[in-house]
Amino acid sequence: MPRVLLVETCTTPRPPANDLAAEHRIRHALALESVVDARRGAARGARRDVRGGELALFGIPLGAAFLARPLRKHGIDVVHEPLVLHAAAGRDPLAALAEALWRERPDVLGLTINHAMEESVGLAMARVAKAATPEVRVVLGGLHATFRAEVLAGDAAVDAVVRFEGEASFPLCVDWLTGRGDADDVPGLVARGPQGLRAVPPGPHVSFARMRPDYDAVRADEYVRAGVLAHVQTSRGCPYECHFCCHTTFWGRRVRKRDAGLVAEEITDLLGRGCDLVYLTDSTFTIDRRRVRTLCDAFVAHGADRATF
Repeated sequence: MPRVLLVETCTTPRPPANDLAAEHRIRHALALESVVDARRGAARGARRDVRGGELALFGIPLGAAFLARPLRKHGIDVVHEPLVLHAAAGRDPLAALAEALWRERPDVLGLTINHAMEESVGLAMARVAKAATPEVRVVLGGLHATFRAEVLAGDAAVDAVVRFEGEASFPLCVDWLTGRGDADDVPGLVARGPQGLRAVPPGPHVSFARMRPDYDAVRADEYVRAGVLAHVQTSRGCPYECHFCCHTTFWGRRVRKRDAGLVAEEITDLLGRGCDLVYLTDSTFTIDRRRVRTLCDAFVAHGADRATF
C-alpha cells in the first residue's frame, strides 16, 4: 500500500520586530480569547506559543483533511506531521520534517503552498525531504502552487505539482508516482518529462455537496489541545472577479454548497474534540441569505451553535 505524508509549509518562528509588534500580537490574542470566553461564560486562558503569539490563530489543516479521505478510499495510507506545533514548541520544523520522513518512510510527500510568502519555505522543505530520504517523491499543491506550477515543477527537488482542487487528482498522482498509473491520467498535473515540462489540463471541479474532512488523519486532537481553531468550509466558488483575489479562478465561478447537515455534524464533532472556535472560510459565505438561514437552523438542530464563529 502506498504511503503519503501530508504537511503544510512551516518555518522557524520569528520574534516580533519590535516591542509594539509584540504588544499588538498579545492584545490580538487576548481579544480573540475574550470573545470565546464571553461566549462560553468561563475563561479557558490564553494559549500562547513561544513567540508570545496565539496558536489559536492557526487552523487545523483543512486542505490535508479533505485530501485524506479520498486518498484512503483509493487504498493509500495517509500520515500527517503537525509541523506548526513543533515550531510553536521551539523545535526546528525542518528537522521535525526530516525525522517524520525517516520514521514514516512515505512514498510521497504532499506539501501545501497556499501563499506567495511560503514559496521559498516550501522549496526549502522539498530539498530537506530529498536530502533526508532521496527516494521520496515530492508533490506540491495549494493556491499558490497552482498559479506558480511551471516555476515550482522546474525545481530539482519537486517531482510534480497538482493544480487546483486535489481530491480527485492527487490519488491519481500517487498512482503515477508509485508505478500504478499514467501521468496523462492526472488532471492538472505539471511535472518534468523527457521533452521538458508536461502539463495535463485540469479536470472539472469536484462534487462538494457530500464531502467531509478526515480530522483523525491530520491528528486534529493534537491541534485542539494546543488551542488551535478550526477552519470550516461550507461552500466553494465565487461569482465575482475581484482583481485582488484568485478564489474565482481557483474554485470556479459557480458556488458549490455542502450539505448543511454535514457541516453541522462536522462542527459538532469539533466541539466534541474540545474545539470551540470556528472560522468559516468560504469565499462568499453570505451571498445567499436563505442558505445562511438553512445553515444556522442546522447548527441549532445539531447543537453546533455552541461554537464561536
